[in-house]
Amino acid sequence: MVRFLIFAAVLVGFAVFLPSGPSPDRLSGVAEIVDGDTFRFGETRIRIFGIDAPEASDPMGPAATAWLTNRLSGRPVSCDQRDTDRYGRIVAVCYADGRDIGSDMVADGWATAFVRFSRDYIDEESSARAARLGIWSGEVVKTSSGLTQECAIKGNISDNGRIYHVPGSRYYDKTRISQARGERWFCSVAEARAAGWRAPRR
Repeated sequence: MVRFLIFAAVLVGFAVFLPSGPSPDRLSGVAEIVDGDTFRFGETRIRIFGIDAPEASDPMGPAATAWLTNRLSGRPVSCDQRDTDRYGRIVAVCYADGRDIGSDMVADGWATAFVRFSRDYIDEESSARAARLGIWSGEVVKTSSGLTQECAIKGNISDNGRIYHVPGSRYYDKTRISQARGERWFCSVAEARAAGWRAPRR
């Protein structure tokens, strides 16, 4: 019995001093951006937990993707896995420069709080919406998935004609829309062109 207790004590002591490897739920690397809420570490796809950014094909999709690209460009990113989605992507809370990427993206208006799965970023979304940042800078429209801010392309009328400005373009922030003058919001470039508006000349 004494020998057994000594042997057990040796095993416990050995286990205590074994080097601990990285947690299987912690991932890190340099991100390769896929779209506004998804990126890769090599072949591993990461979906940012708790947020929903516009799809790449949506009017605001390229701007949301550009925000994430600028935010993560060249920076080390670490992620804590929360789940795996139906597409095989790891769903994770991710950090760059010590800051929660999902929180920053919603706060800057380039994603919404994905309340179906989390209520973590509701306050950030409310603040961004009130300040009309990012996707909230345009006209609210109702879709099958709820309230979105898809119609953010500005149709301006000037001495140079009818010109549309997409989010992130040179004159977008300076342009004001007056519906009394016949100016309007568009939900896509195709819609603006079909209505007779053109892109600004460089």
